[in-house]
Amino acid sequence: MRDNFSFCKVYFCCWCCFSWANIYEMSEVIRRNIPKREGKHLIFPVNASLLKNSIIPLKWLCEQYDASITVWQSQQGAPVDVAELIYLRSKFPKNRVFYDLLPETMSEFVKVADDMKKKTRGENNRFLFCFL
Repeated sequence: MRDNFSFCKVYFCCWCCFSWANIYEMSEVIRRNIPKREGKHLIFPVNASLLKNSIIPLKWLCEQYDASITVWQSQQGAPVDVAELIYLRSKFPKNRVFYDLLPETMSEFVKVADDMKKKTRGENNRFLFCFL
């Protein structure tokens, strides 16, 4: 059952990222079709292979609707750049990003994040990480 939600297709201009046009389209669909969500939280699923050049627009979208994102990865998907995952973590509040990654990608991500934490320990701790 679809309740009161309207669904739309979002077309990617280059199949490698969310463009600002894609983000504005998503924002308009939400604004027009989803009523006030009192007590309900909006979560955007984002394919990890589309993160490159998409993080700032996605952050803007999440800020507009006090939303979160779930970064997911499929078996058949394009490879995921762990550096993009690290950059994402530095731009979003730790309680607004959730991960559904393949085990090998998650392991690499955790290792890089741990290495970064060790390097920053004793300094001004700028990075906070949350792993599921």
